[in-house]
Amino acid sequence: MTSGISKFLCKATVTLAIMFGAGNAQANEFVTFGGGSSGGAFFTIAAGMARVVEKNVDNVQATARVTAATTENTRLLGRERIQFALAAASGPYSAASGLPPFKDERYTNVRYIATGYSSPFQIVVQADSEVQSLADLPGRRVGVLLGITAQDWFPRLAEVYGVAGKFETFELGAGELMTSLRDGNIDVAVISASAPSPAISDLATSRDVRFIPIGTEEANKMISTTHPFFYIDVIPAGTYPGQDKDVQSILNPILLITHANVSTDLVYNVTKVLLDTHHADMSAIHPNAGRFRVENAGKSMVIPPHPGAVKFYKEKGIDLK
Repeated sequence: MTSGISKFLCKATVTLAIMFGAGNAQANEFVTFGGGSSGGAFFTIAAGMARVVEKNVDNVQATARVTAATTENTRLLGRERIQFALAAASGPYSAASGLPPFKDERYTNVRYIATGYSSPFQIVVQADSEVQSLADLPGRRVGVLLGITAQDWFPRLAEVYGVAGKFETFELGAGELMTSLRDGNIDVAVISASAPSPAISDLATSRDVRFIPIGTEEANKMISTTHPFFYIDVIPAGTYPGQDKDVQSILNPILLITHANVSTDLVYNVTKVLLDTHHADMSAIHPNAGRFRVENAGKSMVIPPHPGAVKFYKEKGIDLK
């Protein structure tokens, strides 16, 4: 009797295994993309990436997480709480180097996947301003975007121009900066953000403004000494109303990053889907999502690349170094 029951259970197990593919099916892998605030560009792009990956990478379920963007995303990856994230290049660089805001929590396990769009320094004055260069800042009232721009990036830029401590600084949000510039409460507004910035566009549609370029010598000095994640490029003519020529600036790119313990196969497949086979889907997510391209490989790669990304780019004839 017992033997008959055992045979029955054995047959039932085999039947169920065949029905449900127990011998061959792979369990779904759950991955999370770190984004930014709900409704912001970071979160919109991260959520879109998650959808593209879940739809096109076998046995993967993906979601996006609302975060405080670069710093929190880098920290979550360093602690291996998430698998992928967006971050300005300054974040993972600082985490790997043990620099603020990661002075007491260095993370050396964060890895590079891809480079996307960039946030340029945008230094705005009214069109009739006497300020032609950052060298003209002494005695001026300068509004600087709250956060890392005001705390670290712009102070260093002022140092390389030799004007640090020679002007009055106001730390403001983007909208407040443009309102203050319009009303004459500040002489110069400094924003590091993706272009076009809605706040600057709004002002430029109602008031003639001008952009202050960053000189090559000063930019190279900043990049070579303290801020290697920046690179020199331009804000293209026509980015804003009335802007009829390119403006040289320094840009901080947005990276797609992961951590060292995510598998080579998974990172390879995610990279291939997002940058190659389904890149058209990326472009439909958000204007900046499509800027994650193979052509940007290695740009501002301030942390080691993940082996899965190296494998993908090698197939494209690109050797990440």
